[in-house]
Amino acid sequence: MSIGDAEGDVSVSGTQQRNMLIHKLSRAPQTRVLCLRNMLKSTELDGEVEAEVTEECENYGRVTKVVIYQERQSAAADAETIVKIFVQFSTPHEVQTAISALDKRYFNTNLVSAEIYDQTAFDMKDYTG
Repeated sequence: MSIGDAEGDVSVSGTQQRNMLIHKLSRAPQTRVLCLRNMLKSTELDGEVEAEVTEECENYGRVTKVVIYQERQSAAADAETIVKIFVQFSTPHEVQTAISALDKRYFNTNLVSAEIYDQTAFDMKDYTG
């Protein structure tokens, strides 16, 4: 069996080695971070948003951190700004519970997208993904 990756092809032989590789490739992400998109427009942000998001998300687990990130879509003066809300929970299971409850739910008139976010990127304060 040969599997291509960023470093080239990796060859494995034997049932045990193949099973170990398949298990490693299929493991669920172990992130504790949830990203909420399309929940609010930048003009709707106020000083209460972080507390409100924390309170809502605590229905699904222990929230350890909330980051509200505004991402400008271009350098133009009238460029759209997208709001992403990152919620870090204490366990990956809590993230999955929150996604099940929040994804495709309406907040005001906005259809919210809730998805996992890469733990390493979050820890490095890279909110652009």
